[in-house]
Amino acid sequence: MKLPPLLRKRPWMAICLLGSLFAASVAEPLRAAEPAAEFLKELRDRGYFELALIYIDKMEKNNLAPQDFRQTIGFERGVTLIRAAQTERDLVARERQLDQAQNAIREFLNANLTHDKAPDAQTQLGNLLVERARMKVEQVRRNPATAETSRAEARTLYDESHQLFVDQIEGIRTQLTNIPPNLNPKNAADANRIAKRDLLRAAYLNAQLLSAVILEETAESAVEGSEEYKTLLKGAADEFQNIYEKYRTRTAGLYARLYQARCYQKIGDHVKALSYLEDLLEQPDTPDAFRTLRLKTLNMAMISWNDESQAKYLAATIHGDKLVDTIRPDEAPQQEWLELQFNLALAHKALADKQRAEKNTKDAITNDKVAMRLMVAVSKQSGPLQKPAIQQVNEWGGNGGTIEEKELETFEEAKDAGKDVLLAWQAAAQLVTQLPARIAREKDPAEKAVLEKQLADAQKLSTEGQQKAIDYFHQALLFATPETPSRELNIVHYYLSFLNYSTGKYLEAGILGEFVARRYPSSDVARHCGRFALASYVQLHSKANPDNRVFEKRVIVDCARFLAQQWPTEDEGIIAAATLVPFLLQPPVANGAVPKESVDEAIEVVNNMPADSPKRAAVEIKVGQVQWYAFLRGYADLSNTPEAEKDARSAELTRIREQAKTLLAAGLEGSKETAEVDVKLALATLSLGQIYVFDKEFEQAVTLFEDPRIGPLKLLADKDPATDLPGYSIGVYDAALKAYMGTLATAKDPLAQIEKVKTTMNSLNASLASDENGSAKLLNIYVSLATGLKKQMAQASPSKRSELAKAFRSFLQQVEANSNDFSKLYWVAETFLNMGDGLRDKAETVSPEAKDYYEQAANAYNKILKQAAADKSYYPEDLRERGIESQIILRRASTTRARGEFAEAIEIFTDLLAKENGRLDVQIEAARTLQDWAAADDPTKFYTALAGDNWDQKQNRYTVWGWSGIVSRTAQSPKHQKEFFDAQLNVARCYYRFAATQEGDDKAKNLDSARKAIVTTMLSYPELGGRQDEYNALFEEIQQARGEKAPLGLEAERERITKTPTTPDASAGG
Repeated sequence: MKLPPLLRKRPWMAICLLGSLFAASVAEPLRAAEPAAEFLKELRDRGYFELALIYIDKMEKNNLAPQDFRQTIGFERGVTLIRAAQTERDLVARERQLDQAQNAIREFLNANLTHDKAPDAQTQLGNLLVERARMKVEQVRRNPATAETSRAEARTLYDESHQLFVDQIEGIRTQLTNIPPNLNPKNAADANRIAKRDLLRAAYLNAQLLSAVILEETAESAVEGSEEYKTLLKGAADEFQNIYEKYRTRTAGLYARLYQARCYQKIGDHVKALSYLEDLLEQPDTPDAFRTLRLKTLNMAMISWNDESQAKYLAATIHGDKLVDTIRPDEAPQQEWLELQFNLALAHKALADKQRAEKNTKDAITNDKVAMRLMVAVSKQSGPLQKPAIQQVNEWGGNGGTIEEKELETFEEAKDAGKDVLLAWQAAAQLVTQLPARIAREKDPAEKAVLEKQLADAQKLSTEGQQKAIDYFHQALLFATPETPSRELNIVHYYLSFLNYSTGKYLEAGILGEFVARRYPSSDVARHCGRFALASYVQLHSKANPDNRVFEKRVIVDCARFLAQQWPTEDEGIIAAATLVPFLLQPPVANGAVPKESVDEAIEVVNNMPADSPKRAAVEIKVGQVQWYAFLRGYADLSNTPEAEKDARSAELTRIREQAKTLLAAGLEGSKETAEVDVKLALATLSLGQIYVFDKEFEQAVTLFEDPRIGPLKLLADKDPATDLPGYSIGVYDAALKAYMGTLATAKDPLAQIEKVKTTMNSLNASLASDENGSAKLLNIYVSLATGLKKQMAQASPSKRSELAKAFRSFLQQVEANSNDFSKLYWVAETFLNMGDGLRDKAETVSPEAKDYYEQAANAYNKILKQAAADKSYYPEDLRERGIESQIILRRASTTRARGEFAEAIEIFTDLLAKENGRLDVQIEAARTLQDWAAADDPTKFYTALAGDNWDQKQNRYTVWGWSGIVSRTAQSPKHQKEFFDAQLNVARCYYRFAATQEGDDKAKNLDSARKAIVTTMLSYPELGGRQDEYNALFEEIQQARGEKAPLGLEAERERITKTPTTPDASAGG
């Protein structure tokens, strides 16, 4: 039966017809099987796949449906799903439909191996595998980064499909062998065998053709032009040759020859391809089956004739003109006939150019006219060739500058008129950009005049065309009726969205596009409409007042969120996700923090993007950067976090840093081979390198910094424009230095690594040379490096620690010996000092090796002081103003103390304090020196550390305040609370340790003073400056020394005090 044409425009009628046909099939089950199958075929041919599947479900569930048809339900469902998948652009939906189709066909084959439709089912299964392979080939084009994997997967699917047909051929051959050769058509049983044999022979030939076609298409999984590509095509050509030789007198054999020529054409062997094609052109063009073959052959021959390597334009025009002259009215709009006219027009034009070069002007003009006539005819027909045909007409000087006014009466007419004008406008716009250069190059005045006229026409059309197209499409909407298919209406909305976008009407474009995308997401233009909508909203945002873009941001976020969720694996969804994330990460206020829920959503969006998408890498970098900066802000503010909240805040910052590292690492991995090196990429590599350094993953940091393509050190060495950012080079050299020093403990060749340290230090010095605060920054970096080395050594095993120290010692001595530069000498001194600290097993024990490093540090500090004494301008000005010399003297005193030369250290401290008695940092170091001296060999110094040293008669005070003096001077100072609690703890510690050297009443008295110092502080400051654990540990030691019984500790003491009216003496420690 034939499906009424009205069904094409009125899908609701198809539903009604489904019901009526089903009713008919129930009423007459014996005669319904054939009409049911035919109706299903018509539904598929019309593209009504959803209706077809509904119909199949109905027939399957009703016991009165024809048994023959019900037996093939699985097969029919599979075929329908395959056809639907071929029109589905959403890769996820297509994959799902193919999965369902594969399951349905396999179920049918498992239950019906001998069914007449089994060969068809095997063919469909092979087609399904080919369709999957094509999807993989499409992924090669869409994502070159994963091309090798996609090619391999495609090849596997093609091979599986090819093997399926090879097996089918063998199976059919076996079945044919089992049928007796001599059969009597008058015998009923033999007649059935003859019918089956005819079906099997047809299936056998079809399977051979498909096997060869699949082998030909397998070449698509290889790189075009490669040896593998050519080998596969030659293999397919051989298979087609075998088929041709066996069936040369049948149509199938001739098609095998055609496909053989196509293989050689793809290889680039046009001579061999044409030898086969020209042979086929000798065949008659009647009946219609041969006419179709002739058309296909001629279209393929046109490609080879028109190829520059052949340039057989005359042959192309002779053969082409002959067939084109026979075009029937019903054939004119068919794509294969349009393709013939298009290629024939190109042949006439190429022949005209050749004749013109040979001074054969007359024939050239004739061929120009024929070429223009043919191309104009193609440009008037809708389809994939219409746009390139219009472009050719304009390029050849056709009249594209006027818009033909049309009397429109229907929706279709108005829609087609709008499309025609739109295509003409696009072609004209292209000419407007191309023609000026051609006019400037043209020497012939006559030809220049023609081009100038063509440009004027194109400019007129490019000015008027957009609005005229909009008018036509609006007319189409006015002509629409309730019966107008929604698909056709959506196409008009799509064009209007595009045109509004092109004319700067972004709000209108956005609303129209988003309407189609949301209301009709399964429409074939829905994704494109969504893309126009999002692009329109982004433009709207860029044009809006920067101080008031709340609405524009909201519509972007809403639209992008929808598109990313609706089509996560398609370009539109991926672009939407990439657009959404930056807007989610915009802080509510300038320079503010991004809300956690926005960051979490951004990370979720990233995780939902295809892992192999290049755009995902860029978005991962964006989110990773935001998280890294959030961590840096939070880490800098951690010291201001209340003590009770600090652990939770630290854990949250660790989570944020880990997220930043994961995202940046993934983003850079996906970008480093293909992405252009720009500022964002340069910053991302620096940030990830800094994270690696922070996490002490020094090897990874070094690998990243030295990466030959995106490594920051490489970019700086190449003076890449992406590194031209304030502070970038300093950040890189700082992190790289820490990374190099961090790998010293594990480096196979520490000396080579030290050379890299030297090179990087020189680069850092050069980067800071012009910075007015460069000296201070350099000093801070060097101090940080020295501190880092101290931590490394403290954490290393004894053998590694010693090896590390020795390797670095020689380097530091080289630097000191060969340089008088202040920054380098200061770094040498600080590093030696920290190395000594790193080698101390206990706070009060100094090994000979550590003592040696302290000596080296002192030598470096002394060298600095000598240089400064000889040269008043030796210290950089910015550091001189900050009192750098007293800091160096203080550091020299610290090294002297570390070597156990306490008297000399106290003398240095006293000299400093005589000049700057209020220097709290020096007072603390002096008190600590007296305390260390007492612990080492003179217990009486515990009291001196408490009470002070070096009485100044004139000032009536101790020059060195001691811990008690520090307590009294910091107790009321909010900014010195850390120093106050540290000093008060040391007051108690000195009393306690002094008591440990005494006996009897003296011991008891000092233990009591130690106890009172802590209790008094606890009562006045219950939180103890956040150092409850230290205070409590010392208090328990004191209690045990006093012989007190459990419960011990400050909490128990606090309870006892609250129950006892007596208040402890508050004078302790004062």
